[in-house]
Amino acid sequence: MNMKIYLSILAIVLCQFSKAQSTMEAILQSVEKNNLTLASQQQLLVARQLEYSTGITPDNPFVSADYMIGRPVSGGNQLDILATQHLDFPSVYGKKKSLASAQSVSAELELEKIRKEVLLETKLVCLELIYLRKYTIELNERVNRADSLMVRFEEKLEQDDISALDVNKIKIQLLNLRSQLRDTENKISIQSERLTTLNGGMELEVELTDFEEGADILDFETLKDSITASDAHFRSLQQNTAIYQANIELARAMRLPELEVGYHYQSVLGQTFNGGHLGVSIPLWQHKNRVQSAEAFNDYSSYEIESYTMRLYSQLRESYDQYINQKQTLQEYEEALSSINSEEILDQLLKLGDIDYITYVQELEYFHQAKNNYLLLEKEAQITRAQILKYQL
Repeated sequence: MNMKIYLSILAIVLCQFSKAQSTMEAILQSVEKNNLTLASQQQLLVARQLEYSTGITPDNPFVSADYMIGRPVSGGNQLDILATQHLDFPSVYGKKKSLASAQSVSAELELEKIRKEVLLETKLVCLELIYLRKYTIELNERVNRADSLMVRFEEKLEQDDISALDVNKIKIQLLNLRSQLRDTENKISIQSERLTTLNGGMELEVELTDFEEGADILDFETLKDSITASDAHFRSLQQNTAIYQANIELARAMRLPELEVGYHYQSVLGQTFNGGHLGVSIPLWQHKNRVQSAEAFNDYSSYEIESYTMRLYSQLRESYDQYINQKQTLQEYEEALSSINSEEILDQLLKLGDIDYITYVQELEYFHQAKNNYLLLEKEAQITRAQILKYQL
């Protein structure tokens, strides 16, 4: 009995451990393992690689037999048997294999591109969850402060020190704060459900309560070189060039004659004949314009790479400058917020009667708005950083 209890407790602990994740890396690893989109794309990769490796071998051998009854009977019967094998020019098979290999690599890069997109989406959901939880903590503190103020004002109302109008004002403020808190908690539920979906339908409890501090972004030129070498879509476009080059080589090889070899047996009037069969195609029309088409696609690929590179660098420059500005503004907010203590000061002034409640709320709103802006800017800086460094996922 004790052993059963021990095993049950161990199973519960292991289950909770598998659900709770305390680092971004652990969350990304879980999603990469359980995400249904990635699982389906993995199966698609297997199917595509099998498809690409189909048709690179010679055609099936062909056997035909003709049995013909002679008229008159004295003419005898005739039997013809022909076994043939169609062959492309020998170099074609090597070119087909090279093309299949290039296509297989392209399919792997496409899977890698989708993997990065899924992981980036997961990371952005986690960043949103962290922001919402930090905002929830802030709202809870504001609700608690408003609750305390409500108790104090109700006591003053009983003593006729303030009017019912002032109490109604704080009730409205408290109602607004609780409404914001419920709305934020609902958003947390929505983001948690998105994370569950990304994790293949398995609930994933995120224990992250603050943004992780990673290595700072490199200077722009170094960053540009790193992204060019690692960007999944850029590498996919480069691989398309390899495919088009392989297509050109295959198209040129297929302009060479095709061969047909085999064995021919014939029996007529008690006599038999047998020997080899050889045929050669004359490459006139079947593959017309195939080389030109492959070369045109190759030219298109070069322009596509150049166009994407320009867009990539432009977007990267924009995101990089945006991130630098966000970091600078964030630092200014941190310095300003750390040097003031508005809430406590305003509470003291209100207690002493130096300010009325309307002034208190107005001044407090300025401070709260600054903290809201800080939290939002902190999240946006993290999102910009994640999008810039998505190639590292």
